[in-house]
Amino acid sequence: MNDPIVDEVRRTREELMREHGSLEALAKAMRKREAESSHKVVSYADVKRGTEPMILKEEK
Repeated sequence: MNDPIVDEVRRTREELMREHGSLEALAKAMRKREAESSHKVVSYADVKRGTEPMILKEEK
């Protein structure tokens, strides 16, 4: 069974990883883009390695 939403998320994730090369590089690019913008998108957990899960915390 194919889910078009899941397929789109996977395509987007693969494209972003090809563009940035690693999870760390992607997170760095997201932080830089967010810093240049007036919009706060997410808060980031401390991630020491790309194999650790990123836990997104809701800002209060």
